[in-house]
Amino acid sequence: MEPLNPVQIERDLRTTNERIYKGVEVVSKAYADYLDAERDYKNAYAMAYLAAEGSIKDKEAKAEVATEEKRARRDVADVAHKRAKDTLRAVMGEQSALQTMAAGIRQAYAGSGHGQT
Repeated sequence: MEPLNPVQIERDLRTTNERIYKGVEVVSKAYADYLDAERDYKNAYAMAYLAAEGSIKDKEAKAEVATEEKRARRDVADVAHKRAKDTLRAVMGEQSALQTMAAGIRQAYAGSGHGQT
């Protein structure tokens, strides 16, 4: 493994910043998709519940069965949103580690006299 230098760290920080910027867009879209799926599920559930006959428990059970596909779509969208958020947090953690390394390298260069005229 080669020693790190300020140019490498700066390049890696720039790349990580770009990934964060793109990640925010991915998280936003995933959340919008989740909200759409949640709205579709709730509307379908309400319509199925109102159309069902029987006791409250019977209506709930019938509405659950009738909306299984929409609930599954909502759950998939929820997982995608959570995964996008987790990935963004991981990239932000990488950025923090790179910033810490950059500070250490700056101190090492300053202490060794490199970069001074």
